[in-house]
Amino acid sequence: MTSKYGAVHDIFNTHHVQTKAKLDLLLAKNAEIDLNTDELEAKHDAGNASLASVDGKLVACDTGSVVVASSALPSGAASEASLAALSAKITACDTGSVVVASSALPSGAADSSKQDEIKALITATNSALAGTLSVSSSAASASKSDSTPVSSEAIFGQALYVSSEIDVSASRHLALVGSSTDVWNSHEVDLLVSPTSGGTFYKTSHSGYFMDGEFHLHVQNHPYKYVKIQVKNSDAAAATSANFTVHLLSSD
Repeated sequence: MTSKYGAVHDIFNTHHVQTKAKLDLLLAKNAEIDLNTDELEAKHDAGNASLASVDGKLVACDTGSVVVASSALPSGAASEASLAALSAKITACDTGSVVVASSALPSGAADSSKQDEIKALITATNSALAGTLSVSSSAASASKSDSTPVSSEAIFGQALYVSSEIDVSASRHLALVGSSTDVWNSHEVDLLVSPTSGGTFYKTSHSGYFMDGEFHLHVQNHPYKYVKIQVKNSDAAAATSANFTVHLLSSD
């Protein structure tokens, strides 16, 4: 038979075991809480470091009322002094109607007095030139002459004809105009020149050809004194002749 103390002891022992188990569970939870607390402390330290970094980038901010008259302007903003300096560079501008008769001219512009001075200068110039200039008719003073140094001359094939000398010292421009009865062959015409009468005559670059029986040559501003006209019949048939005419026109 079990004593009442033994049963009480058993009941107490059973509760003790249960209590011990609860305590063990609490201790385990406490260990977990300690671990979590360490992690929280680490995160808190990291958060403090981030807050310190952010705090270093913040400037003092007055969240009270802002007085515009005494507020600070950003760097480079226009102040009253700079605006006053700009105002000294602006002249008065009347945007109303503009009266041209009374509008101001820019510096150096010609007004009516300047124009009167120019008119007076032109008048004085005309007076000074009056009677000192004369214009003569070019038609009346021009010197012109013509001749026919080669007049219907019969020239055989491969033969030359040279005209008499012509004094052209009084002229500056020459024109040679010719014709030939042979319209099938080209015949050479040369201008020969000499500095003296009766001297040796030389060929020049002034030459040309009868083409289709016609010939013309212009010599402008020549320096020659005496000239001759030389014509060569270029026909290969020596026994065949053609008639040639060359007119010489001259002017100063």
